Amino acid sequence: MAREVLSLKSIYKFLTLNDYPVYSEGIIKKDNRTGLTLNKFYLENLLIDFKNRKTGKILWRAEGSRNRYISEICNRSERLSIYKEYAEEVMLAADYDTVIRQIRQYMSFLLERQYNVENFVKKIPAMIEMYEERDDAFTQEASDFFRNAMEARRLLEGQGLMVDTFCCGWILTMFTIHALMGNGEGEEHLHRIRSDKNYSLHEMLKRYQEDCDAVRKQVVFYTENFLENSAPALKQGHFFGREVELFELREMLAQGGKYLISGIGGSGKTELIRQFLKICMEEALVDGIAVFLQEEMKEIETVSMPEGQRNLVILDGMDKGIDEHELKCLCNLPAAILATSCECQIEGFECYHLRPITQDAASLIFRDNYDGYLEEADRQALEDIVSNVFWCHAGILRQLAKYVRENNWSLLKLKEQLEQEQIPTEYSEEEYFEILQRLQHRYA
Repeated sequence: MAREVLSLKSIYKFLTLNDYPVYSEGIIKKDNRTGLTLNKFYLENLLIDFKNRKTGKILWRAEGSRNRYISEICNRSERLSIYKEYAEEVMLAADYDTVIRQIRQYMSFLLERQYNVENFVKKIPAMIEMYEERDDAFTQEASDFFRNAMEARRLLEGQGLMVDTFCCGWILTMFTIHALMGNGEGEEHLHRIRSDKNYSLHEMLKRYQEDCDAVRKQVVFYTENFLENSAPALKQGHFFGREVELFELREMLAQGGKYLISGIGGSGKTELIRQFLKICMEEALVDGIAVFLQEEMKEIETVSMPEGQRNLVILDGMDKGIDEHELKCLCNLPAAILATSCECQIEGFECYHLRPITQDAASLIFRDNYDGYLEEADRQALEDIVSNVFWCHAGILRQLAKYVRENNWSLLKLKEQLEQEQIPTEYSEEEYFEILQRLQHRYA
């Protein structure tokens, strides 16, 4: 029988395998697992707070040659001799603020991957039962801790997606902390966490809701879909090459007026807006925000905003334009307006055309999605590829990186393949978009 213990690997399998620990439909469906590996999941989602001390830096080093310690910590290997030292570091890091941020990180991951909350909750009792039977380090106190939490979660049913997702994020966070503590070496620290009611699901949810209320008091949301648009699809540290644009959006906001953020499909317009909305919320740059998608334009006439405040209206995806009545309602709102569109001209809007990303940013986008160490020859091949501004397009770079990884190509092979594509030296924006569409279909 396999040694199924509470490890980082078992948590990952719980999220990604349909038949683990019991069969049900997947928590994260196959289509939403693209590019997700065990190492990448933790390198991206485990907070730096748990990695930046002496032992953590040894365990989680990601640069240079392959680090065997990552495999050992993910499997909770008994060969690893530094659990005691690392458990002390984890405990020092796991204050209330850090644990809340770790929960938020997992929440962001679950929502971005469009997870199934019902399947998550359905599988948890089987996970706990498996650990009770097979994991010698999973004590009776640990069992009671998680079973009591599941009972507390049951009492919260029906309070909405955010509460459900918080509960799932809390469970993943507490599972993760337990998994990091070794094979009993960190039990003393875990006892302190389990016996402190401030770490309980109920108390941490209460604090999370208080934090959300504080943000809502700073920024008023005039539409209901702000969460969908303000939660960035890319995590902090994975959004490259748009620092100038974010700065200039700040200036547009300060000046007021109506601005059209124009660029071809896949160039990053919506992601830029999402990142800017996050900045507006975190830094309280505005008093009120309203977000509309293309299909919701008619709802503009239902929104009213008070005068004398810093208001912002986002219109995401105005590719079909806006009719005269909607435009009139929009102009009556006391707000700065940012719209995104593939069009470069809409009456009444000042056009802000997105520049191509830089070669450095293009290289980082590719490497971030490739998720693998590049030897010097491959780095040079990538540098040669992005030296052609044609390939400096965020959407096609992400797709090429995943294609190369999934087909086990070298970047030298990719470079040779791209050189064979019939790319004209001069092209209009319309022609560029048509070529990109053809290439995206080819490298799907």
